[in-house]
Amino acid sequence: NGAVTGEGGGDSEEELRPALRIDEGESVYDYAWYPLMSAHDPMTCCLLSTSRGRPVHLWDAVSGTLRASYVGFNHLDEVDAANSVVFEPSGRFIYAGYERAVRVFDVTRPGRAIETRPTAATRKSRDGQRGLLSCLAFSPDGSGLYAAGSFAGSIGLYVDNAKAHVALLGGHTGGVTQVQFTPDGLYLLSGARRDGRIIAWDVRNTCQPVAEYVRSSPTNQRIGFDLSRDGSHLFTGSRDGCVLAYPLHGPPSEPTTLLSYADAVSGVSLHPSLPLLAVSVGERTFPLRFGGKRRREGGEGGEGGGS
Repeated sequence: NGAVTGEGGGDSEEELRPALRIDEGESVYDYAWYPLMSAHDPMTCCLLSTSRGRPVHLWDAVSGTLRASYVGFNHLDEVDAANSVVFEPSGRFIYAGYERAVRVFDVTRPGRAIETRPTAATRKSRDGQRGLLSCLAFSPDGSGLYAAGSFAGSIGLYVDNAKAHVALLGGHTGGVTQVQFTPDGLYLLSGARRDGRIIAWDVRNTCQPVAEYVRSSPTNQRIGFDLSRDGSHLFTGSRDGCVLAYPLHGPPSEPTTLLSYADAVSGVSLHPSLPLLAVSVGERTFPLRFGGKRRREGGEGGEGGGS
């Protein structure tokens, strides 16, 4: 409802009013800001979005008008909605995640993809990365390395000049919902639904995780996290309503609880230059009672735990 209320942040409520509202008309799966965006150059102020049954859209972040559409097609030549989108660091190309495939679009050429990169031959294939590619992220070090998370529970590491994966990581017990590189590009962090761990990987040696950070994530609801600009701290939401902060350097330690809310904290985002932290709070709640307890359910159609 636009109100932000924190149990640990005083009794005041502040209504957040959007500077711009864009209506996709369907459930939004993912979005991505143009990586070279500058408020001083309106042409760079744009963002991508993908939603159910729609092409990937490029929106003007100043006026809210549609600049371009990028369409993926399945084997029946029907419009296939992307599950995830990301700009590669130069901003020239768009990478979009589909079922067992990454499609590459040229920003200057709206329409069909210029390249399709299959990640597995079939749904039952033992080779490659199966499932819906639910999240994508590029390494900021300029190496062309990018990660793709799958609802099948795997994480694939790829490079932009080759189709095959260079590494395939496991470890999660649920579908991967977020992947993010540290600012130096040396480590990759991943989170999943129905999995109470954020796993850290050293991309130079992916034999096993280097660390795990615990949070509450027992349902299918996406629980987001973010990293500080210097890569020293991890900030994550949690199903129990807490915003947690973990130090990434030094020996393992217990998290610091920064904020506490009555509902699940599903998103955490740090401002790229200012000391500001934004959080999203809420979950689907049903007016049903089982044994005197209200039942809640996480997002994306899965069952959640009671509370």
